[in-house]
Amino acid sequence: MPQTTPLHIAIAEDDADQLALLRLWLEGAQHSVSGYGTVADYLSALEKGRFDLLMIDWMLPDGTAPSC
Repeated sequence: MPQTTPLHIAIAEDDADQLALLRLWLEGAQHSVSGYGTVADYLSALEKGRFDLLMIDWMLPDGTAPSC
């Protein structure tokens, strides 16, 4: 299997089970994952940090994916 460079991934997901599953898969592939349950928290993190990949749930408690 080819080696890949680990990514720093931001995930906006309000369902704790879905986030845990995504985290398990991605961290198992040696990536680092930061999870956020609201649009506000997600956008705040994007302003403060750098991520290689962004994953966004379509419907969050305080907004939708297009608002991100």
